[in-house]
Amino acid sequence: LLDLRIYHRESGVLESQRVYSAQQRPEYYINKAKAIGPSMEELIILVIDSKKYKEQSFRTCLGILSLWKGYERERLESAAKRALLFKTFSYKSIKSILENGLDKDELPNSLADSHMPILHENIRGKTYYDNSPEQDER
Repeated sequence: LLDLRIYHRESGVLESQRVYSAQQRPEYYINKAKAIGPSMEELIILVIDSKKYKEQSFRTCLGILSLWKGYERERLESAAKRALLFKTFSYKSIKSILENGLDKDELPNSLADSHMPILHENIRGKTYYDNSPEQDER
């Protein structure tokens, strides 16, 4: 029996099991995200906290963190900032930000800044309705 355990240990079976169990803790994903940057760390914490059972968020975290294979650390950090601003925490949204180069665009100071009113001669606006004829008849 002892020889069998040594064989498994030497073949890496026990080692892979140890690595797998380490990945089943939130700290593993948070530490990986911290190496990318503070925004990525905050994003991963929000992803983990968004689920009733933390284990349900691990696949999303693993997917987001696996994007480092194709993108630089700065781009991942910038994509995380954009995702935090727009409150979109899925793997697909982070990947879309990176694929479309939105991480390279300048971020608005807030969402209110990104929705400025459109100025055009055919758009009447709020002041047009302040003096409507119906109000004058009353």
